[in-house]
Amino acid sequence: SSAASDVYKRQEENTDNVSVEIYPYGTLGTSQDITQQIRNNNVQIAFASAGHVGSTVPEAQVFSLNFLFSPIDEVNNEIFWNNETVFDLLSEAYSERGLQLLSIVPAGWMVWSSNSPIQEPSDFQGLSVRVMPSELLLTTYEAYGANPRGMAYSEVYGGLQQGVIDAQVQPMFAMRDMSFYEVQDYMIEGDNALFVTTVITNPSFFDALPAEQQELVWDAKAQLDPYIYEQQVALNKEAGEEIRANSDTQFLTLNEDQKEAFRAKVEPVFDKFVEMAGPRGEQILREIQRAVAEGEKNH
Repeated sequence: SSAASDVYKRQEENTDNVSVEIYPYGTLGTSQDITQQIRNNNVQIAFASAGHVGSTVPEAQVFSLNFLFSPIDEVNNEIFWNNETVFDLLSEAYSERGLQLLSIVPAGWMVWSSNSPIQEPSDFQGLSVRVMPSELLLTTYEAYGANPRGMAYSEVYGGLQQGVIDAQVQPMFAMRDMSFYEVQDYMIEGDNALFVTTVITNPSFFDALPAEQQELVWDAKAQLDPYIYEQQVALNKEAGEEIRANSDTQFLTLNEDQKEAFRAKVEPVFDKFVEMAGPRGEQILREIQRAVAEGEKNH
């Protein structure tokens, strides 16, 4: 993003022997390709969304759980930015897979799009829904009653246009940037999940940096966390307004009773996550649940 670019460039200007080259998504291959390039130290810093990196780091799939986080952004940001327990446990999990975790970045609420209104779980019955290639997401949409299928991001528009898939889920900025609203009649906002990505580096590369350069990276992270949040809020709001202004797409917002019906359907998926991610994954899940409950109580 331009936000990330600005901060990285500022760090570049503050050092004598560091240059930063930015590669937009897609130019270095798929998300899985980029993760492997980080492990091989061919690329030093990259974004790794939970839905993709979860196949390598099962604990990261906690961010794919529906109805885990609070509808209050400030509560969630406190977990992403300042919860040492969550960060340290995830860091261990990433490190064991040859990756170093630098940051956890929320990029907006996920939105369902479909050619039919989705307001209760039965509305998913029989729908072919594109999801990221995540076992947990496949299980989630099966719990809703849908027929989930993995599909490359670049193929989603054509899949919707040709009727290969009936629905999909993305943050609002992706709905606009990929023009999904052109081939979908409804967008449904239900606070079901956040699009969460992580920033990763190669551990050997990072450990070899002088202490002052490592500190520069952590300083950049501290600047980027709130900056990216503000930018994505504005970006997603702008995208929604543009879609409303330039299409006949109907927007639906789930009320609390409707959300509860969906939440009840995916409760067993939390047990599936624990089965997949093991004791450390369960620790991460329980800490997030505790922090959400405490944050909402104090908000």
